[in-house]
Amino acid sequence: MQTHHRSSAILISVLMIPFGIAIYQDANADGDPYADADDVLAALDHDYYKESNYHESDYPGSEDFAYPEPSYVDPYGDDLQEDDGYPADDVPAAPQVPSMGTSFFDDILFDGGKSKSPVVGGFFRGIAFGDKVESVLANKPSFEDWMVELPGYPEATASLAFEGEVLQSIYLRFPDDGSALRSLKTQWGTPSFDNIDQWYGGVAMWQNASARLQAQLNTGNGDGYASVLLSPYQELSDLIAPKAKLFGFESSDLLELHGDELEQLLSESAGGDIILSRPAIANSIAPVQILLATENQRVVSITVDLDLDMSTGAELLRALGKKFGKPVSTSGDEWGKVYVFKKHSRVITLKTDEHGYNSLFVVRA
Repeated sequence: MQTHHRSSAILISVLMIPFGIAIYQDANADGDPYADADDVLAALDHDYYKESNYHESDYPGSEDFAYPEPSYVDPYGDDLQEDDGYPADDVPAAPQVPSMGTSFFDDILFDGGKSKSPVVGGFFRGIAFGDKVESVLANKPSFEDWMVELPGYPEATASLAFEGEVLQSIYLRFPDDGSALRSLKTQWGTPSFDNIDQWYGGVAMWQNASARLQAQLNTGNGDGYASVLLSPYQELSDLIAPKAKLFGFESSDLLELHGDELEQLLSESAGGDIILSRPAIANSIAPVQILLATENQRVVSITVDLDLDMSTGAELLRALGKKFGKPVSTSGDEWGKVYVFKKHSRVITLKTDEHGYNSLFVVRA
């Protein structure tokens, strides 16, 4: 990833989990995230391709997914002893942080109180995801600094992250006493993902489907602050493209990439493997990473690492079955599964594990 000043590097290190590592969620008691896989594969035996025969109820399991209680260590005293400088029964209280107030959310996130889903408006009006660094700084020269105070709200800060010299995400950090979640729910409705606990904090997400824009609220790490990350996203169907020959991230067959286009990508990668970045899947944090391995000026394989929750992982298997038919082989155990598909002169291997890690590996047949 290329950086502009320090913003991208800091955001990546602080905000994003490593690619391919999912928000941990147990799918069932024995830890198998694909407990419904047999039902999925059985469905592929009958007339799976008629949309009228496809029913979500044919694939049980997603409604049973449960999120584990997050672990939490009280930073203000559970582990303090007398030799820490405090009597064991007289530990300091957590700091009391005031609410930002409705005007902050209206001005910064709700586009003057008008938006009913995430938008890039208010203070950020005039920039858009995909804009080049030069265009962004022409509209918002204050972002020459890696993190800026928001006008009228000096206790709140914002920063930008760039990928390949284009705007990838907007990050806000501000004091919060718990009102941020209430404000966002009131304005944007019920989040599509929400594991926030009153005591432990967590993550909630909202999407703007028409703009393919996602907002992630992160609260409760014990410092009295919350953050919002605005970034593009894509649906799983955008990535897999079940009704097309190629994947959604391919305008042409990447395994046949050659000539000037390949040379340009190789030069940008300093002669190593080529890494392409695409927006995260809905309710996921990390952008989708696509790795093209090359030998002798040819692309020999495509690897796609996906950060998915468990229910979306099962949806991925269904989408691949719809695109390629029933797997030619399956293997694995409670710790992970491997599904192999073959179609269109390609061999496609899906690897999963119990934590929701998903990897697609594509080669020529």
